[in-house]
Amino acid sequence: MPQGATGDPGDDGTLSEIYRNIKMSTDGCVRFCDSYVFLCPPSKPQYVELGWCNERPQTMLTADYEQCLAAGDVVVRDGNGVTASTCIQPVARSVFQIFSPKALPDDCVVTYGIPIQFRLANTNIGPERVYLASDNASPMSANRMSGHQRVFLTTDKDSFLTHWKIEHQNPDLRMESEGCPVKVSSAEFAALLLFEDYFSLSIIECPSDTLVLIKHCRTNAAIAVEDRFTKNLSFGQEYEVSCHTYLDGHRAEKDVNLFSLATIIPPNNS
Repeated sequence: MPQGATGDPGDDGTLSEIYRNIKMSTDGCVRFCDSYVFLCPPSKPQYVELGWCNERPQTMLTADYEQCLAAGDVVVRDGNGVTASTCIQPVARSVFQIFSPKALPDDCVVTYGIPIQFRLANTNIGPERVYLASDNASPMSANRMSGHQRVFLTTDKDSFLTHWKIEHQNPDLRMESEGCPVKVSSAEFAALLLFEDYFSLSIIECPSDTLVLIKHCRTNAAIAVEDRFTKNLSFGQEYEVSCHTYLDGHRAEKDVNLFSLATIIPPNNS
């Protein structure tokens, strides 16, 4: 904590300045350079009853810290895996920023179908900035439990493997929605600790009202939370994450493929 700061916003101007430096949506649209967490809703009861999936709570995409702890170093490096955590507490390993590989201007609205990149927002989480990536599954590169296409983090920002696109959750509206703005979830966050380049946030309410698909541009597979493959790690129960499209009987993606992009709402200092 900076010397002289009590932790109250605006006591010495430090926290107020940091609040202003964090990019966040103010009009309900997803924008480049804004900070988001990716929330997968709980499993639908009807899917569980039909045996199409296991019962699953709400989860959040995060960098896999277990690999870092095994190496004796709590930093995210090139090739680090991605998991879905049941601890819905946005921290350094779970907050991403959206960037344009085509160098579109900052603050430009993200629309359905355009290529985008996701980068961990925290600058102190590793020696280099890391981007969300995936590649075709092979016997050597597939996820260990599901065997599906692995999702990982890479420092190679120029790689086509880091290109993603957001699609509408309704297959019937997917073509018509291309070029339309992607909406932010109405989830609300309260900033608890915000010093320098690190921030910790706590969720007050998180309805999954604006669900989307996040698809890999190269393989056209959607990010999925593998609800049949879970493990208890140092930070609680986490699920394997892959790129694999799960379809129901109506040829629509299941809830394991659906995510809401939730952003940060700064505290009310009035």
